[in-house]
Amino acid sequence: MKRYTFDQFSATRVYYPSLDYSPDGSHIAHITNTTGQFNLWTIPSGGGVARQLTAYTDNTVRAVQWSPDGEYLVFQMDQNGDEFHQLYTLSKASTG
Repeated sequence: MKRYTFDQFSATRVYYPSLDYSPDGSHIAHITNTTGQFNLWTIPSGGGVARQLTAYTDNTVRAVQWSPDGEYLVFQMDQNGDEFHQLYTLSKASTG
């Protein structure tokens, strides 16, 4: 019987139930806690390597949506779980 290390057993990724396809369909923006905190990522919709766009440790990304023209990602975030959500944007140059 194969035994797993604690790190292998506990290496669970949780995806927040918010994602959005870019208007041209080339990328998917999503939220996951791969780094230990819910941050914003994109991945090519045809598969490939995910790219981390935010690296917060105290803030939590809660929702994401592309702008209609695909030039910006708009995301909602709170700090330290205070549930005072604010909206932020990243330009397409940052998401690429």
